[in-house]
Amino acid sequence: MAHASTDVRVSAFALCAIGTTLFTGGCQERPARPATPSQDQIGVAGTPPPGTAPQGMVWIPGGTFRMGCDNCGMPDAEPVHLVTVDGFWMDETPVTNSQFAA
Repeated sequence: MAHASTDVRVSAFALCAIGTTLFTGGCQERPARPATPSQDQIGVAGTPPPGTAPQGMVWIPGGTFRMGCDNCGMPDAEPVHLVTVDGFWMDETPVTNSQFAA
């Protein structure tokens, strides 16, 4: 069973990873290839929230980012590829599994 501090670290790490990837375009720069998407395809979508925010939640806009890495020694992370995620609601504060279950 995970401790509350572990849940918070994982949540913070996940947010950091998503944010870093969305705003920087990925883990590593990929060598230019003919099929490589242009930089204007990568970024945060301008889709507004689908209504009023539920209490205690904030809207996280979707977007497109490069996921993975090339030649990084992690075969399960290859190749770099485009991923698009929809926007979603997220709690303003971290919530542990135990708190959510209560």
